Amino acid sequence: MGLSLKSLRVMEQVPKALTTRESPRGLEYIAMVFYAVLDILHVRDLVSLAAAFIILFAAADEAVRGPLATPAPDFSLEEKDPVLVEVGATAIRVSDARAQAVLEDVPPADRLPLSALFASGLVDTAADQVALAKAAEGAGIAESLEIKAELALARRKILSSAYLDLAVDRKVTDAAVQARYEQLVSDAAGDERMDLQRLLLGTQAEAEEFRNKILRGASMARLVTRFSLDESTKEQGGHLPDVHYKSLPTFMKEAVGPLRPGDVSAPIKAEEGWYLVRVEARSAVFMPPFEVIGPRIRQVLRDEVIAETVDQARSLVPIRTTLREDKPVDDQAVRGAGGGVVGTTTTIAAAGPLSTSW
Repeated sequence: MGLSLKSLRVMEQVPKALTTRESPRGLEYIAMVFYAVLDILHVRDLVSLAAAFIILFAAADEAVRGPLATPAPDFSLEEKDPVLVEVGATAIRVSDARAQAVLEDVPPADRLPLSALFASGLVDTAADQVALAKAAEGAGIAESLEIKAELALARRKILSSAYLDLAVDRKVTDAAVQARYEQLVSDAAGDERMDLQRLLLGTQAEAEEFRNKILRGASMARLVTRFSLDESTKEQGGHLPDVHYKSLPTFMKEAVGPLRPGDVSAPIKAEEGWYLVRVEARSAVFMPPFEVIGPRIRQVLRDEVIAETVDQARSLVPIRTTLREDKPVDDQAVRGAGGGVVGTTTTIAAAGPLSTSW
């Protein structure tokens, strides 16, 4: 049985595809060649059969390396993020140059026009870094453990910083700052700032005795230094500056509320003993205008959001210490094992509340 007319026509097209490296119909063309091979299978000539398989594989290779291997260009990407310069096969886009501006703290990085990106030298700097990075990779530097550790650390820093910035942008809004200010204004209504001095004793009798000494002119600061059981204020002579009246416990408000500057309270019973409290000064709370205190409120909110976001992130993954503090570390062994970089946890100190607790 000979080849069909359709198979003969397909075979006539194969030499053209092989010589011109064109496969204009992709998968359809492969299917046609496969059909021709099936037709050949009815021929008992082994030479013809081998030739048919060679033709099939050649056609498939041409199709894969031709139209099937070339994805459609992403025109939307070219419009949104055009290429500024190419360093070998690496394209440096507008987003890359603006990222370079952020890295070098060139404001406003996200709004720099193309002309400014070129004029500022950011594009040339990015191109230099790409060229140097390629040279470093070619020299095998990227494979050293120290470089891998630094790259991993840089990646962690960039990702963590971006994640924190996102959380801050979402939560620390103008409305949030204004709401916190209004809450502070409400809290300040009827409040007072007080400078207090306290002496903690073990019994009521002792408190009565020391109160009489103070009223007769004894130095309360000296008595605190010698006899107070309150270690947190003993070295300061018992002084508690800038205490907000509203922040005091109820039993303490009732005791010091009626006192004028210079007055000493009667003995005040607490869980830890008996207090004597003297009011040194008191004044109404004055809340600065929003324009003055607004930046500080924004910073406090930012620190609160960062601390909250860090806590949430840590709660999502198990964290355990695997190295005891008293165990010596072989730095050479750590480098040889290719271990990761040991990071540090930064405790974020907020600007602090506008009141001090008792």
